[in-house]
Amino acid sequence: MFTGYCTFQEVERIEKIITDADALIAFGGGQLVDTAKLVTDNLSIKSVIVQIVPSNCAALTTKSIVYSEAHEKIANVRHKKAVDLVLLEPDILKTAPRKYLLWGIGDTLAKFYEIRRRITKENENLVSAQIGKEYITICRREVLKVTDIEALDDLALTNLFDTIFLVAASVDGILDQDGRSVIAHAFYNGYVKVKPDYIKTHGEAVALGSLLQTIIVKGGAFGSLS
Repeated sequence: MFTGYCTFQEVERIEKIITDADALIAFGGGQLVDTAKLVTDNLSIKSVIVQIVPSNCAALTTKSIVYSEAHEKIANVRHKKAVDLVLLEPDILKTAPRKYLLWGIGDTLAKFYEIRRRITKENENLVSAQIGKEYITICRREVLKVTDIEALDDLALTNLFDTIFLVAASVDGILDQDGRSVIAHAFYNGYVKVKPDYIKTHGEAVALGSLLQTIIVKGGAFGSLS
């Protein structure tokens, strides 16, 4: 049984359990998914990810965020290979508690506010940078369409899921170093350190971090955020 946090201790525990397997099938949310990706990468076995809550883009990323036993972020581990198979079923995702979708919206919106400030002058004319800019613009556009989650029809939900998972996850790979997170996620990392008994989730804290970033850069040296 998964303990609830992606830690090196949990990864090692699961690796000891898997003594003869060709693949690991993981059902769950972000931290379970990150744990499974790290386990399969270390053991060089196939990974099949079925993320059942739309709270972040963990299923499709090639990294795992690792926490300490005190639930503080301590490492950002890049995998040697991508996930072998990702299965996302809208009919399952839309039955998740609505709070998970709100967290996914907060995490996805941060892509726009963080990454548009990361693209360097020397890279801004690259085709990859142009694609990245388009992707983060889609992230912002699609999540800001949502005014009432309960009123979303199947098409709107599918597009939102694809934005949270596929579009948001792709930015990191397309832009490489220019696609890394900045203030919004740094706020989350600091939050979990000063609040060891924190109750806000990753998406909630990142959303607050996005607000902090807009306050810091609005009208300042970085110019407008429009």
